[in-house]
Amino acid sequence: MRALQRATWARPALEFVSATPIALPWRARKAGERASEWDLAETWVADSCEHIGLPRPEWVQVSVPPLLQGAPPASSYPAFRQGATARRLVHARLRFPVTVEGPVVLGSGRFLGLGLMRPVEGGRDV
Repeated sequence: MRALQRATWARPALEFVSATPIALPWRARKAGERASEWDLAETWVADSCEHIGLPRPEWVQVSVPPLLQGAPPASSYPAFRQGATARRLVHARLRFPVTVEGPVVLGSGRFLGLGLMRPVEGGRDV
């Protein structure tokens, strides 16, 4: 099975796409903040890269529907909670300014199987 091979997840690449959704590290608490939360999601994903020692991506695309063929939508996952706060789950595609060696796992739920990123090459493998 290709999905179980190390090269599927650990090869070097400029672009990565989420196989499991990323739990954003913050959640808006007030109604007015929630409206801008989606606008901030791309920034928060980029911040998550820097948090684990990766370079800041050149661009980030976030989505609730999967961006990787065969991945379930973020909305089909149970709520990810840290304490009383539920974190927003999003799929993402990102491009780094330099090649990054996988595996890449991002977000607040990265120790629980969320945020697993698959390396892709120039739009292929998606």
